[in-house]
Amino acid sequence: MEKKEFKGLNLNIYEETLANGLRVFICPMKRHKIDARMTVHFGADVLEFMYQGKMKKVSPGIAHFLEHKMFEKENLNISELYEKNGALGNAYTDDHVTVYYFESPDNFYENLKTLLKCVHEPYFTSENITKEIGIIEQELKATLSDADTLAYNKAKYNSYKYLPYKYPIIGTEESIKQITKDDLYSVYNTFYVPVNMHLIITGNVNPQEVIKFLNDYYKNSFKKAMPVIKKYNEPKEVVLEKEIISQNINNKMCCLNYKIDLSNFNLSPFILQRYLNVLLLNNFSSLSGFTDLIFQNKNILSPVYWFMDIESDFANISFSAEVNDENVFLDIIEKQLQNFDITEKKLELIKKNWISQYLINTEKVVLTSEIINEQIIKYGNIVYDSIDKIKSLNKDLALEVYKNLDFSNKSLAIVQKG
Repeated sequence: MEKKEFKGLNLNIYEETLANGLRVFICPMKRHKIDARMTVHFGADVLEFMYQGKMKKVSPGIAHFLEHKMFEKENLNISELYEKNGALGNAYTDDHVTVYYFESPDNFYENLKTLLKCVHEPYFTSENITKEIGIIEQELKATLSDADTLAYNKAKYNSYKYLPYKYPIIGTEESIKQITKDDLYSVYNTFYVPVNMHLIITGNVNPQEVIKFLNDYYKNSFKKAMPVIKKYNEPKEVVLEKEIISQNINNKMCCLNYKIDLSNFNLSPFILQRYLNVLLLNNFSSLSGFTDLIFQNKNILSPVYWFMDIESDFANISFSAEVNDENVFLDIIEKQLQNFDITEKKLELIKKNWISQYLINTEKVVLTSEIINEQIIKYGNIVYDSIDKIKSLNKDLALEVYKNLDFSNKSLAIVQKG
């Protein structure tokens, strides 16, 4: 077991890779709570993969569907087990991973057994799959009635030609109905293997005792091959530049999505993502007066929300708002992107804010787990010198990154009354 220091945060993290390939990260914190989360590197952005020597294709939404089904066991209720031992347990699926977790002040090893049982003991039947389809269909109806979600999903869908990232995490009504028991088992057997997972435990624990427990638990578990996922030759251009969707709403909801090619940047993912966030914070926060600009514009009826994610070699940056006139909305966003006037003072404010967030959040067990997990998911490992890297950000490189960003590929989705 290797002990590493998260520099500047007074945190030590113990890393161990078990014989079966499971990566374990333990962060002892003297708090009256323990957070444990098992992350499976399988999310909504994987739909084609090698299974039993052949390329298999599954339906959009299957990662989220599988997450639901992993809580159902024969004659056993995972949620009730957590509750019995004083824990709050749950899970979520995003585009990149599925995460199962619990937090509790007591009965750590009993709750850890429940977590491991949840992810390692599948129970799929035709009957419980049919039942789940009905449950998820209700979730789908809720998302389809939400104009903001609908606009975002459409803009993202119209941006990508091949990448499964284009589909909603929850899937579609048609795709959900196509999921079978065999599909679930093929996905489970391919991706729910320890070598494709990592476990984070944060809180009042003894790392040596935890590793001993895990080695005993997995004594008959052997290392399997990593999943092989299909690669796509995604074009730089969007599929459709504009789409209008009719819905029974009062005001227009717009989402403008930029598809930005990052393949030519020779920067670490951590640094590149930070510089992209510098651009967004500098141009679309109170630092630039953007908030006041939106507030004073009568054609923009809500705050403008922005979101950034990176998928494959592309940054996906979206802006959404309720509007009277989508052309005004589009013009404002375009003008803000055309002028990156970062100053040393603004950059220092952004850097200090990020560092202070690290310092504040790592006082809490759950937020510390989230920081560790986010870094492993995004960058493959913990960035132990995160604070030093943030301090190293400089204005000249920020401007150089901005000059090499191409904002010409974009898709606009409008949900309006009709």
